[in-house]
Amino acid sequence: MNNEKSKFLKIYWWAGIFCVLAGIVASIVSLSMVRPIVQQVVTPTEIIRETISHVYEDIPEDILGATIPVTVAVFESSLQATINVSSTSMTLNSGTTKSGDNLSGYICFTLNEGTSNEEYTCGTASGTSVTSLVRGIDPVDGDLAVEALIKTHRRGASVKITNYPQLAIVSRILNGDETIPNLLTYAATTTPVNQTDIVHKYYVDTVAIAGASNATTSLQGLVEMATNAELVAGTEKGSTGANLCANTADFGNTSSAKQMVAVTDADGDIPGEFMELDFAYAWSGNSTFAGMSTFNATTNLTSIFQLNSVNVSTTAALLNEATDLFEGSDITATEAEDLTDSGTSTIHSHPMAVTQTTRTNAAGTGDQTIAHGLGVAPNLIVVNAVCIETAADLDTEQSRGHATGTGDDECQKWSARPTGSGIAGQIDDALICGGNGVANLSTTDATNITINWSSAVPSDCGTAYIQIETWY
Repeated sequence: MNNEKSKFLKIYWWAGIFCVLAGIVASIVSLSMVRPIVQQVVTPTEIIRETISHVYEDIPEDILGATIPVTVAVFESSLQATINVSSTSMTLNSGTTKSGDNLSGYICFTLNEGTSNEEYTCGTASGTSVTSLVRGIDPVDGDLAVEALIKTHRRGASVKITNYPQLAIVSRILNGDETIPNLLTYAATTTPVNQTDIVHKYYVDTVAIAGASNATTSLQGLVEMATNAELVAGTEKGSTGANLCANTADFGNTSSAKQMVAVTDADGDIPGEFMELDFAYAWSGNSTFAGMSTFNATTNLTSIFQLNSVNVSTTAALLNEATDLFEGSDITATEAEDLTDSGTSTIHSHPMAVTQTTRTNAAGTGDQTIAHGLGVAPNLIVVNAVCIETAADLDTEQSRGHATGTGDDECQKWSARPTGSGIAGQIDDALICGGNGVANLSTTDATNITINWSSAVPSDCGTAYIQIETWY
């Protein structure tokens, strides 16, 4: 009995050893066959991971937080199809919320929650479609896409909307790690109390100038722009109570047919176009006109008026008397002053004036104007004319004529001959006559006399030499 038991134990021992050896051999064979297959599977996976790493290198680190994700309560679905590490979109089996609305907006999801394959991702949802996925979001930072955290998820994998990474994104924004993507508004206007309170635009607009003092000549502060009417009226303060200041639009150095402040030119002078030429100015001080001044209308002189360095004290009545007394005369200002203020003066007279001129045969007939130099229209004109013939006999033709200022002419002529006696004669109504030609007085004034030649100087005489005496 004992021998049989001993044999059975030996058989069982060798059978055990055989099984162990068989297992070792099988393991070796299996590893050698599986290793190439595993390598073929792992190698493409690494290639994909390497590709994804390049993609995520281009994703800005602050892409999360720029937009606060939409939060949906108690949402759970699953994947319609598998997504691998290179996928940037996914399709859900269900895309509606508890209220029956389709998912919409930027939303974050948790894939395969609670498993070793868990992954956080965010994308733009529209119903069951989620695109522009940001994969492998860091579970602590909430703002960082990590390549190693990107997983492959099979069809039917769990998809949930949880409070992460929404809370991480909001936390980073409140901590100042991210910027607030949209404007913050208050339900109603509020008044901040503490220095660290956040204020709204309305409050800033209403208190931007609150407490600032009005500007003065010695203190900077608030001012109000004056209207054109306020500027013209010289108004000191505006409707706000602040001092008014002039608008530069109301200044200029050229007139623009509006009320404005005149600005001098570069030479410091105000342009003349700003002067009102039709205004009745009252000059109360002494005025000096350096250039020639022309007065085209009646000018009343009621005080001392200096003319050519001579003081003339006059009134309107005295001027009228002087006009009546000296009208048409050429009495000087000094003489007029002596006569009107009991002064002394010599007798006013005009001595005879003598002037000379010539007239040639080539001048022919017509008018000849001669300046007489008397200074007044003459009352008597005496003309002596002499002409020496150029022929062989060399006769001398002479005439002496006179005329009054009214043109009453009379002329006496005579000839002197070297070989015989002289010949005398008389022609009425002429100023020049005989061998000198015939001329009559035409007009006369205080400056000139004009004579009219009705008969030219004879050709054998050539030139008549004329001497004119004017008397007053």
